[in-house]
Amino acid sequence: MRYNMIDKMQHRRCGNIPVHDPDTARCRVKEYYQQLAFFDTGKACSNCGLFKSFDEFRKRSTAVDGFRGSCKECQRLVEQAWRDNNRELVNVNARRSRKNNLDKRRRAGREYQRDLRTKNPEILNERTRRWKSENKESVKEYNRRYHLENAELIRGRARDYYYDNWEACQAKAQQWRENHPGYFNEKAKKWLQDNRERAYHNNRQRRYREKGAEGTFTHEQWLELCELADYKCLRCGRGDVGLTRDHITPLSLGGTNQITNIQPLCASCNSWKGVRVIDYRGCFGP
Repeated sequence: MRYNMIDKMQHRRCGNIPVHDPDTARCRVKEYYQQLAFFDTGKACSNCGLFKSFDEFRKRSTAVDGFRGSCKECQRLVEQAWRDNNRELVNVNARRSRKNNLDKRRRAGREYQRDLRTKNPEILNERTRRWKSENKESVKEYNRRYHLENAELIRGRARDYYYDNWEACQAKAQQWRENHPGYFNEKAKKWLQDNRERAYHNNRQRRYREKGAEGTFTHEQWLELCELADYKCLRCGRGDVGLTRDHITPLSLGGTNQITNIQPLCASCNSWKGVRVIDYRGCFGP
């Protein structure tokens, strides 16, 4: 009677264990029976023969105990072996599934990324750092293209951040200058050597602002004006001398510093004109 009960338990709990010796099977069942209280917490895997808890088995509603006969690990090995032996069929089915469920996969991917950012941001950050370190050239090319296509947006964000965090930016800049003494001096010297005309224009604009003049104009606008005059003085017509910025209505008489109040004259003609209001622009049009 006792062995009949053990035989039934072997059939129900251990599945089809490949053991041909009945005495050996009975001993194994008795050992499990004694250790784990009538198998209320698990059963033996039909593949590897190891006793495991029910959490290590997949559920099956048609089974007597409600679980598959083989454990998850054995089932995974079987499925992996099948995929390795049928790789072409697996790829075909995967492509068909991706094509038929494209929107669903995209939604699921977005939801997964959103949940990952919310619950485990450190995992996503580590993946991002690892990918960037392995694809430096791709990251550099993407950043270059993005900056070219969104230059105005990036400058606007930088300005907003600077205005909102002015004190922090100033402190950071001061700290950087202390750590790199002489950097800006060398850089300024090199820029002055390469941009003498622009530096002169910026200096003149600063002086006009100090005098309280209204308006301003850029170096490019001044070059366009000189090009319209064929790089010649509008009064004497000489083209072998440097041109200066003459205010048609002098600043001392209430003239503005707008490009519409500027005409190119040589230094000699500019001094001769003085503070008089004389417009020579009729030579090349308004």
